[in-house]
Amino acid sequence: MSTTILFDFDYTLADSSDGIVACINHALGELGESLRDRETCCATIGLSLAETFRVLTGDDDTARASAFSEHFVAHADRVMVANARLYPGVCELIDRLHGNGHRLGIVSTKFAWRIRQILEPHALVDRFAAIVGGEEVSRHKPDPEGVRLALARMRHRNGRVLLAGDSLTDAETARRCGIDFIAVLTGTTGAEAFVDYRPRAVLSDITRIEQYL
Repeated sequence: MSTTILFDFDYTLADSSDGIVACINHALGELGESLRDRETCCATIGLSLAETFRVLTGDDDTARASAFSEHFVAHADRVMVANARLYPGVCELIDRLHGNGHRLGIVSTKFAWRIRQILEPHALVDRFAAIVGGEEVSRHKPDPEGVRLALARMRHRNGRVLLAGDSLTDAETARRCGIDFIAVLTGTTGAEAFVDYRPRAVLSDITRIEQYL
């Protein structure tokens, strides 16, 4: 039986943390803020850029958050793709899932066109029926908007839908959408944090997902 599988991107299919840390600290520096250590920056991966700024600085000023986002994106244009890598086995996994008839999508706060740039060298873009990025929604995860947009683009009508991700934001997104969730531990969130969300499975990495489909 085929399943519609929606993936988070960062820390689920790929590690973009080097680029993200560089972009965060570049943007903070442009605003006269002190730089943050890697662990602090990585804990924000998966949040919107505005929320990342708020979490890192405690500053709710929307104009400064917007400026942070602009500086982040400008630097990301220079460094993000070169500093992103798919996790081992992901290319083969996506090929198998697609070949076995599963419908695949991505819902991420990362820009959709940048995700495509990362996937293109691996010939994976056409394996995904929908790639929804943070620039395409007005409300980011855990709001269901991105998932609903992905399913609409996939022309999903019925059947099982599953969301796989590394964060509590992903888990809450699945809960709000009323769909199954599979957690992966390739991010900064430990297994115990997912317990209350009752995930279908908690995996060491995404390549182990097939036995739970």
